[in-house]
Amino acid sequence: MDEDIDHLANRDFVKRLTMAHSSESPRLASAARWRPGDVAGDVFALVGITPPGKYRSFLMMAKLFAIWHRGRSVAPPMPQPPTVHGIGRWARQLGPKNPKARRLIDRIIAADTDDDLTSALAALAATRTRHPPHWEVVLAELQRWADPAARTDMRFVWARDFHRHRPPRAREGAPTTVSRTLEMT
Repeated sequence: MDEDIDHLANRDFVKRLTMAHSSESPRLASAARWRPGDVAGDVFALVGITPPGKYRSFLMMAKLFAIWHRGRSVAPPMPQPPTVHGIGRWARQLGPKNPKARRLIDRIIAADTDDDLTSALAALAATRTRHPPHWEVVLAELQRWADPAARTDMRFVWARDFHRHRPPRAREGAPTTVSRTLEMT
């Protein structure tokens, strides 16, 4: 039940950020400049009420969203490609063999403090990847990372998603390589 509430709160927050971007809210510019420990009225107004213990994750997410969308048109979002989801796959867009991408994912994985993670993720958001991540997934990952007991698991998820290629899923109704006769035997 708590997961459903968190999911709804995350979805509502992403919608709020999208509306702020569409209306060219100056609060997003404040969010882009936010750093852990800062108390900025505009950013706190943008984030609003959050589930208990999740405020820092929402603040980090607002910063990343603001940086990635800075200077981009307010056109409606395109459908998400199947291979772009959370932070690891977001970084993968830079190329798994790209030295800059490898250093960046290493910084993200090694981050031990909010400052370190925010700095590394802000660098990722500023790289101008072709596709944004799935923002709800990023927020859920940040919330999971904020739990010290789950932090190591989250690091493994990011490393796996960056280094492992998953081919796009087959379309529904597309012919498969196994024939119907083989399936029945």
